Amino acid sequence: MMLKAFAIFSLSTMLLLVGNTPALAQHAWQPYFEECGVTGSITLYQAETSQWITSDATEMDRYSLPASTFKIPNSLIILEEGLVTNPDATIPWNQQIDSIKYGYRPDLYQPLSLRKAFYKSAVWFYLEMARQIPRERYKTWLAACGYGNGDLSFEEEDFWNFGPFGVTPRQQIQFLNGLHQETLPFSTETMRTFKEMMISERTDQYIIRSKTGWARNPGEHMGWWVGYLERPHDGTIWYFATRLYLPAGQDTRHFGACRKEITLSILQELGALD
Repeated sequence: MMLKAFAIFSLSTMLLLVGNTPALAQHAWQPYFEECGVTGSITLYQAETSQWITSDATEMDRYSLPASTFKIPNSLIILEEGLVTNPDATIPWNQQIDSIKYGYRPDLYQPLSLRKAFYKSAVWFYLEMARQIPRERYKTWLAACGYGNGDLSFEEEDFWNFGPFGVTPRQQIQFLNGLHQETLPFSTETMRTFKEMMISERTDQYIIRSKTGWARNPGEHMGWWVGYLERPHDGTIWYFATRLYLPAGQDTRHFGACRKEITLSILQELGALD
């Protein structure tokens, strides 16, 4: 269930910073996070007005592991590198189970296509792909896209879940904007194929393309929900990057759901879901 609204959105409740940089509005949305028992932030970008809106301006440019949100650029790289030519073609399960790192998920232990692997967030599929992409190729792609801090020094394949690699909420949104505008350094066919794969919700009013992520950092859980909402009837687009934190050892039963509940409550407050 969507969290209850705490305030009526108005520019008078924000700190507006406008100068030679794009407009930035900071909004006191912390009650949404407090109701969920988490800390964190939401960063949004309204494309038509070029306005950035955030609950915490200091969080916009703080790096952290992308976790499974990395499946967005990773899927584009996989397609562009030709490791997958048909997003619906399956590859066999490699018979590997790592329940310590990723939990026991028997629904994933089967042949999967890129489309299903993205939707189900199947780690084994993306690790198998990562074994076929040299680390320097990843660095080249990510640098060309302006995604992340460039530190891929973690030796194992899953550098997006462990190690020093990091991405900021602002970078997540800039990447998504490039994907929507088809200005990223991938072929138009690759980007259009993936944008169709990325749809997570479609209603008469809007389409959401998105991905969640969840990393177990030392001493804390860190969760993402990133994506963008498009309103076809008026062309409005809202990009969002929500990042939550919860100390290790606390009840995580609602942690995953809170990523979306907080985001959707705020988007509704902004009128994006009407």
